[in-house]
Amino acid sequence: MPLIEWNDALSVGYRPIDADHMRLAELVNELHDDLLAGSSMTLIAACFQRIARHTASHFRHEEHLMEGSGFPDSHNHALAHQQLEAQIADLLRQVDAGEPVFTLELVEFLKNWLLNHILTMDKKLGEHLAIQPPGSPR
Repeated sequence: MPLIEWNDALSVGYRPIDADHMRLAELVNELHDDLLAGSSMTLIAACFQRIARHTASHFRHEEHLMEGSGFPDSHNHALAHQQLEAQIADLLRQVDAGEPVFTLELVEFLKNWLLNHILTMDKKLGEHLAIQPPGSPR
């Protein structure tokens, strides 16, 4: 059973964002599976790199949507993105220094952050995008 099971309750109602979230959930599940299987640190680090890249790309996508649609809470939403990206950058520095950072606690943190962010901040963004007139930047 995957650590994160996608379901309709996690949908924000905007397909491109939902697709990004599904991919992030898949990557966190992959990291979890790799850790449980005792995979090589090379494989685990590569998975974490994919999480970092996809997260950054997804955040830029959301921030573009927020800016283009006049989302009222864009500052706080982007700040939450920046905070997670700083944590990921710190973890990547630790990996480069050879420190053991890949633990089940890290995976649990990523899972909880993603689910909380979707269910609170991203749901509000989805609701905002749903009421934008046709032809609005989306």
